[in-house]
Amino acid sequence: MIIPKDTKILDDEEVQRLLEIMMAAMPASMKKMLVLGKINPEDSIRMRSLNAAFRNARETANETLRDTSKKTRIPQYRIRAVEKGNIAEIQPKFLRQLSLHFGLDKWCSRWATVNRKLASELGMLEWLTLGKKTKEKGVSAKDVSDIEKQVREFVESRRPPEQLRSKVDVAYRNKGQSFYIFEIRPRWDQPDIIQEIPVAKATYVKSSQIWKLYWIRADSKWHRYDPLPDTPSLQIVLHEIGGDPHGCFWG
Repeated sequence: MIIPKDTKILDDEEVQRLLEIMMAAMPASMKKMLVLGKINPEDSIRMRSLNAAFRNARETANETLRDTSKKTRIPQYRIRAVEKGNIAEIQPKFLRQLSLHFGLDKWCSRWATVNRKLASELGMLEWLTLGKKTKEKGVSAKDVSDIEKQVREFVESRRPPEQLRSKVDVAYRNKGQSFYIFEIRPRWDQPDIIQEIPVAKATYVKSSQIWKLYWIRADSKWHRYDPLPDTPSLQIVLHEIGGDPHGCFWG
C-alpha cells in the first residue's frame, strides 16, 4: 500500500504549531461555535491524516463508497464518518474491518503511536496490540467462552421445532481454532443412517485477530468464502452464514 503525502502523521510539535496558526486566524464567532459544539480543533488536526489514509486507500483500490460497503457489509455512512473524521460516528469494529480490508494496520500502528489518546477513544489500541498478546498468551479462557456462547446461541436460533428434529437438525463442533456448523439428517435411502451435512466453517487466526469464513463446494472441500473479507467480528461471520445472501451455506 502506497501512502500519499497528505497522510503524513504530524508529531506533537507540528500539531501545536498548526493549531496556533489555525486559532489565530479563526474569528471569534467560529471559536464560539467550536465550544458550543464541543469540537476539539486539536483532534480535528490529528484526525486529518487518518481520514486521508482511509479515503486514499479506498480510491487507490478503485472502490466507491458503495463498493466498499458491499464488500465489507459496513453502512456507507459509517465509512464516510471515518473518511471525514466524525469521531462520534466512528465505530471501532468498522474501523478495524476497514483497516484489514485496505491493509492499513501498519500505518494505523504508526498513527496510534503518535496519537494514543485519540487512538484509545477510537478503540484502536486494543486491536493494534492484540497480535503480540495473542502470540504470548493465546486466546483467553474468557474469549473462548464468549465465542462458544455466540456460536451456541446462533445454532439454537437455526434449529427447527423440536418435533421436526428427528428429520433435520442443526449442530456445531469446535476443532482447534475453527468451529463447524452442520445439518443432521437421516440418509434419504437409508433412514437408519444419520449423516452430517457441512454448512459452514469459520477459523480464527490468532496472529491477526481475524475470522476467515469457508463454505463447501461441489468437490466436497472447504473453500474461502470470497464475498466476506476477513473480519475481526464473529457476529459479522454468523450474520453472513445466517443470511446466506449467495446461497452458499443452506442450499
